[in-house]
Amino acid sequence: MPHLTPREWQVVELAAEGLGNQQIARTLVTSLSTVRKHLEHRYSKTGARSRGAAVAMMMPVHEQW
Repeated sequence: MPHLTPREWQVVELAAEGLGNQQIARTLVTSLSTVRKHLEHRYSKTGARSRGAAVAMMMPVHEQW
């Protein structure tokens, strides 16, 4: 699993909850461009090509029963 900064993890978690970039920026009290940059870092670290794929890659994998 790629190493993400604590702030990048916060962005991942909020994106997984369904928040948009603007909502994430407001929640974290940061700029929209900063949120976008965190997302870019996440994409490059995970190799994901979409927001959904990046979020899915970072969520825990559950075993099938």
